[in-house]
Amino acid sequence: MASRLLGKTIGHHLVTVHKMCGVWAVWKRFVIAAVIITAAWFVAVFSLNQTLFSPGGYVLSYLAALEQGDFGEASARAGLNEIPVVLPRPEALVSEPRVAGTFIVTAEEVVVQAQYLLDGIPSESLFTLSRLPRTLGLFDRWEFTDAPVGAVTATITGSHEVIINGVAIPREVSSRGVDVLYPGRYTLSWSSGWLETDTVELAIESGQSQTVRLVAVPTDAFVGQAKKAVTDYLTSCTAQAVLQPANCPFGVTITDRVVGSVDWEITTEPRVVLAMFDDETTWQVEALGGEATLTVSLQSLFDGTISDYVETQTIDVTGIIEGLNENRPRFIVD
Repeated sequence: MASRLLGKTIGHHLVTVHKMCGVWAVWKRFVIAAVIITAAWFVAVFSLNQTLFSPGGYVLSYLAALEQGDFGEASARAGLNEIPVVLPRPEALVSEPRVAGTFIVTAEEVVVQAQYLLDGIPSESLFTLSRLPRTLGLFDRWEFTDAPVGAVTATITGSHEVIINGVAIPREVSSRGVDVLYPGRYTLSWSSGWLETDTVELAIESGQSQTVRLVAVPTDAFVGQAKKAVTDYLTSCTAQAVLQPANCPFGVTITDRVVGSVDWEITTEPRVVLAMFDDETTWQVEALGGEATLTVSLQSLFDGTISDYVETQTIDVTGIIEGLNENRPRFIVD
């Protein structure tokens, strides 16, 4: 009897121990799994803070937005409240950006060196970033200390505006400076059909201001119009079959009697030179070095003999052209 009772007691304790061992095994596996998950979580957080949420990752996300032509996203990451009026040329964007180095300035500020291709040309920029409070106390956040915005300052003579990447910017605005995202390429020029400037290409890779001076000069069409105006004027003079055409730059005084017709001919066309006045709307015209030749038959008052008379005179024509602003150039002879 006693032996059977002892056996039952021992068996009960063995079952209890077995159950406790099973529970401990389950708990042990749970603890190990929790440790592994927690470790993996912290590794993931660390990895994200070293890559996507790192200063270099933030710069790469900004450059990627530029590369894709997503200027809204790029402007937001740059810390701007609105998209700049003038944007990088879409056919010459950033490509293949990478971080070449990260330099710690303080615990809260770093400098990122980024390299990339700009319109296929190897280039690089430096970006300074400041630390922001972490998200959920875990994930790093950064922002540009100074927004990646450069300035293009353009002065122009002969026009009230400048064209920057296809956008017309008033002269008073461009002369103060136009904010632009960098890196990017920007083209400055202006043309009215009558006047034009050189085209200036800029690669903006930093926040430093770049200054461009543009001067409008006559187009071939304007020069051709001025030459035609001078030619038409001289033609109206040669059409006057008199020795001294009215309001013309040539003429002769002859005492003998004219026999037959008086023929004037422009034998050398003058060289036309244009110069802008200070008001930038009126142009001076100088047609210099031309020649007009007179051919006429004369009868001598002394003996009545008839002879041919030929005389060549140098002619200079000066005047102004106005009305370019109304697209109606008018030539006025001085």
